[in-house]
Amino acid sequence: MDKEVVDFDSILWSSLPPDIWERVLSYLPERALCKFRTVCKKWHSLPTFRSFRDLRAELHPKQPTIIVAHCYRFGAVYDREQNDWSVIDFSFLRAAFAAVGVRYYKIQAAEGSLLAVWSASSSEKKKAVVICNPVAKTWRYLPPMAIHTDIRMVVHMAVDKKTSGLRIFVFGFENRTTSEPLFQIYDSLSNSWSLYSYPSRILQSSRPLSGVLHNETFYALFYDIVAQNHILMSFNVAEELWTDVRVHFPRFFVTGQLLVANSRLYLVTPCKEIGGHPTRFVLNLDISEICIPASKCSRVTELPSSVFSLLFGSSHRVCLSSWVTMVFDNSICFVSNLGQTIVHNEVADLWHPLTPCSIPTVGLLFGSSFTLDVCMPV
Repeated sequence: MDKEVVDFDSILWSSLPPDIWERVLSYLPERALCKFRTVCKKWHSLPTFRSFRDLRAELHPKQPTIIVAHCYRFGAVYDREQNDWSVIDFSFLRAAFAAVGVRYYKIQAAEGSLLAVWSASSSEKKKAVVICNPVAKTWRYLPPMAIHTDIRMVVHMAVDKKTSGLRIFVFGFENRTTSEPLFQIYDSLSNSWSLYSYPSRILQSSRPLSGVLHNETFYALFYDIVAQNHILMSFNVAEELWTDVRVHFPRFFVTGQLLVANSRLYLVTPCKEIGGHPTRFVLNLDISEICIPASKCSRVTELPSSVFSLLFGSSHRVCLSSWVTMVFDNSICFVSNLGQTIVHNEVADLWHPLTPCSIPTVGLLFGSSFTLDVCMPV
């Protein structure tokens, strides 16, 4: 940005009518707008104006990207124009949780321009759930969960692009001592959580692996540690009805992630594992497509050895927490704990590396699709 733009005359700007500086500021890119919002209260409140949001939507078509974080203090967002990563400071969340007596918290899900974050310590009596826009540094508390859970769970968040309506799907277990499975949904329209029961096929021995919303149906993947088989269930959100999706999985996998890309349902799993749990190591990764009508799960591809080596280096001890998978440009993207990033183009069956991500490597790796939008309300 030119120095003349940065060192503007505050008296001149304050004398301009609102529609003029609103129009001028609407041309700024997301990160620059965040800096200019600190000038005064009027500029800080710009994203709350419908006219300003509509103008920015016209001038800045939203391009989905990806976000990666190793801890609750910093994250990184990929900038496709610069082919580089921009660091986002999450420290503003500390005050939000400290105000209710929570010290430890964790990013659980991301969708659109929002993050779902909540307390992540079983020893703390105080619990809190926060939705935030990390770019705009705005946040709000959600109502308490029907039953607060922070371990052995899967979280999926969905944001309606037209209405910005928010839903959060959580399935897992209540705490470390009980094995009763829980399924609850937050809906911003009612600003409340709803608790649902599982079908009889989901037992206490069923472990949640992954969940995703696809065509208004929530798909939940479980692994039964007693029967040693995988279970795929679908939940019709409108009818609040569970259905057993009878899909044949061609091989065993200890964990897996469901993803939706190009309106198709995919499953990413480790393959060729060696060693026993919890010291299991991964020798490769698979991408499969799940075809619900045909009740089939068919392998699309596996990572070539050169790609696997690029992601994880020369280490032969790639564990189950060494990478995250997400959707980027309707393609499946892998980010390793070394920061190496690879995108798979299924049409051409090509693997495209992105600039490595460089952020602090403390804590568990988190990654998700994301959109930079300072105007997205929480």
